[in-house]
Amino acid sequence: MRLSVPRPAASRRSDSRREARAGVDGTAASELVEGKERAGRAVVVGVISWELHLNGCRSLKEKRGIIRSLKDRLKSRHNISVAETDHQDTWQRAVICAAIVASDRRRAQSVLSKADGLVATHAGVRVIDTATVFY
Repeated sequence: MRLSVPRPAASRRSDSRREARAGVDGTAASELVEGKERAGRAVVVGVISWELHLNGCRSLKEKRGIIRSLKDRLKSRHNISVAETDHQDTWQRAVICAAIVASDRRRAQSVLSKADGLVATHAGVRVIDTATVFY
């Protein structure tokens, strides 16, 4: 016995554009673009960057192992996005950035502060400089 699966109706391109511009909750696109804050919908983005010196690294392979373990620990313990952003081809230097999106600044600052403590105590890593920005 063969079952027929209904095919989705073809939508016009203009309809899909209009839906993409409107908010999920029915908010008009103009309200989203103008930046009107709705109760409970404001978010804060926190970004922290560390300039690191990696003691005793003699190869890029060794450096990448240390950086990978540090990134994995930050991601798993603090649920933040982490990336190496500079000095990828230098053995003993690295710049790592982490970002979090939170409902308020206090929460973002708390998580980034804990992440800073983790980086400061990571074996084989010395923090040269730290910068934190909130948007």
